[in-house]
Amino acid sequence: PTRMLRAVRLEQRLGFRIEPRTEQLMRNAQDLLVRTTPERIRHELYLILAEAEPERALRRLDELGLLSRVHPALTVDDWFMEMAGRLRQELKRFSPIPKHPEGNSRLFHVEKYRPEGLYLALLLYRSPRQDAESFLESLRIMRGEAVLVRQVLALREVLPQLDAPRLKRSEIYALLEPFDEPALFIGYVV
Repeated sequence: PTRMLRAVRLEQRLGFRIEPRTEQLMRNAQDLLVRTTPERIRHELYLILAEAEPERALRRLDELGLLSRVHPALTVDDWFMEMAGRLRQELKRFSPIPKHPEGNSRLFHVEKYRPEGLYLALLLYRSPRQDAESFLESLRIMRGEAVLVRQVLALREVLPQLDAPRLKRSEIYALLEPFDEPALFIGYVV
């Protein structure tokens, strides 16, 4: 069953189209994904998230009905496609810059981030907390990415408070201090 995920990943990377008969067989075999071990599905999902443009493969999986078989909390829409593109642009923008004699004061140090975790957090950003937790548990998502997703979901609740008029810097700091840099980066992108 994981070959269906792999086929879509390669289809998007190499720019070909799965032929109609194979696509129909994949649609008919969707139920096999729920019988596959979480580790195998997680491995294929991480390979997709490591692609140069993972949103393309995720959207195609969604079109084929396979993404919701991985987990019902996963969905790809125009918002996600736009945010994934923005995430990629901002990763490039904040990528390491040659050291300037006067120092380097980048806002984010993205070289420490795992893109797979960032895309995963973005994919779950609008999910209800219980759905995201169900996903993290069912696929046994690695601790670092699980922490990032949880922080991003908590940050999502804090961000509207930043719109309050006349917030002091100390108040902004107090609101954002509990969050690690990768979660703040997702908040910045969104």
